[in-house]
Amino acid sequence: MNTPAMEFFPSLTDDGVLYFESNRDGTRRIYRAEPAGVGLGRGDVGFGPAELVEFARNVDAGAGNPLISPNGSVLMFSAEVPEGAGGSDLYVVCGRGEGWGTPEPLAA
Repeated sequence: MNTPAMEFFPSLTDDGVLYFESNRDGTRRIYRAEPAGVGLGRGDVGFGPAELVEFARNVDAGAGNPLISPNGSVLMFSAEVPEGAGGSDLYVVCGRGEGWGTPEPLAA
């Protein structure tokens, strides 16, 4: 799973789906990876290929610091968007996996 890119801020659902931030395509984005099973020799869990998390609203570029709810239905993250309040703003979005809704900024 590791690449030469910077990959950090891991967050797991109860069923083992990993959400993390990476700059593997040159910009900050959130990815997810499904568990692939146990068997790396030290009790570690392997993961399948990482998939880009895309949202109904264009905040996926520049998104990072993901925090997924235990059941995987709510994702909170930071993003830098032109119409934001400035700098990195916090967003929350409901959905699951590939069915994410529109991220909403958290009120100040």
